[in-house]
Amino acid sequence: MKTVLSIVAMLLFFSIPHEMLSNNIQVSNPSFRDELMGVSVKVSFDISWENSWRVTSVPSNWDAAWVFIKFRERGGVWRHAWLSNVGHESGSGTASTFSVGLKNDKLAYDPTGNPGVGVMVHRSGEGSGTFNVTGMGFLWNYGVGGQGLSSLEGVDIQVFAIEMVMIPEGPYWLGDSLSTGTFRQVEINKSYQVTTTGKAIKCQNTSSDDAQIKGDGIWLDGDDGVSLSLSTEGDMNPDYPTGYRGYYMMKYELSQGQYRDFLNTLTREQQNARTGTDISGSSITNRYVMSGSSAVQGRNSLRCDANIPASGPVTIHCDLDGDGIPNEENDGEWLACNFLNWNDGISYLDWSGLRPMTELEYEKAGRGPSVAIPREYAWGNTVVANVAYSLSGGGSAMEAISTNYSTVSGNASYSTTDGTTDGPLRVGIFSGNALNSGRISSGAGYYGAMELSGNLWEQIVTLGIAAGRAY
Repeated sequence: MKTVLSIVAMLLFFSIPHEMLSNNIQVSNPSFRDELMGVSVKVSFDISWENSWRVTSVPSNWDAAWVFIKFRERGGVWRHAWLSNVGHESGSGTASTFSVGLKNDKLAYDPTGNPGVGVMVHRSGEGSGTFNVTGMGFLWNYGVGGQGLSSLEGVDIQVFAIEMVMIPEGPYWLGDSLSTGTFRQVEINKSYQVTTTGKAIKCQNTSSDDAQIKGDGIWLDGDDGVSLSLSTEGDMNPDYPTGYRGYYMMKYELSQGQYRDFLNTLTREQQNARTGTDISGSSITNRYVMSGSSAVQGRNSLRCDANIPASGPVTIHCDLDGDGIPNEENDGEWLACNFLNWNDGISYLDWSGLRPMTELEYEKAGRGPSVAIPREYAWGNTVVANVAYSLSGGGSAMEAISTNYSTVSGNASYSTTDGTTDGPLRVGIFSGNALNSGRISSGAGYYGAMELSGNLWEQIVTLGIAAGRAY
């Protein structure tokens, strides 16, 4: 599947509900209730997001929110809250249901050894529109038999939520047979259909150009820049996530606001490892900490103050307009977050209780069960918008394409359409346009994850190296 320029994410194939706009997920009013002294407590909060859906027709999936909790004792280090696997309350509003994500999903729940690290919240029945619940409550095992806190006195909490999309179990086609660096069936040179899970794939390099992946009858063209060598041949882990099983995927690319919130729960040493500027001192010139610059570069808005504490965590702000006033409405919170390397990305996922996707899961999220089209984009054809966009509401939650939004081609942010816009756009920007009519114009993959082609590169676990095959 082709990517456009240097920036990528995901979207959907069935006719996308027209109201599927930006995320705007909100969590508010966190508090404690129903405490069992020294053992557990309900963490209560309100949650809402726009344009939620659940459909029973094709593609028979839904969106969701991955919700997790951080806490700290008396101004100390932020830690991840361990949640029960039962006892959560749905609250009042949109009828919803839960699935608890365990630290290791292959093991039984154990509050100390294998706790719940987050909860997937979604509609319990078919419907669309705003998801809105007040008084949702998650059971936190904070004390005896859990995280060992003696009491909740002086304890601060934060509740975080990430919009997700459910990719249901089922077969799909891998590779388009013609693109460079694609998967193909050996000898007959066509796409390969993944029809089950848990199959080992043996990798053998038979020439400098073609890296053979045999045993399951497919191969990977080594021209993708990741060629196999004899020293890295071997079988794919039978548990490698092939995408056949159902899985959740982030609906949007990681936003700058989300990465800001992540940085603001880290220690100073951890922050310094996850930013481009050296922030170990107390006076900072290159205040835009991701690009390592004194001013905005590439529309990345994340900055610290010029004078920061000699020790302890630094407060990171969004300040896209550079006026020194942090976290204003137009300061870039909803823009996709660039200047991230692999370690930055997987650190964010580890912090939130998620894992990286594999390249096979990426292909399924874009193509769905449809037969592959040679050199297709994530929206299912080979036609992409080719006129520069202009923007309105720049840097805000309502950033939109004001001119040259295509109604006949796949919309995507890349070198041609970016024009003078020097950096990524708001996550979900194309589906929120008033002219959007479905998958193609919104630049969507099959199931609802946005910007798989365009905006920013997606980082995946590859089969092209031994470490990836062992995943």
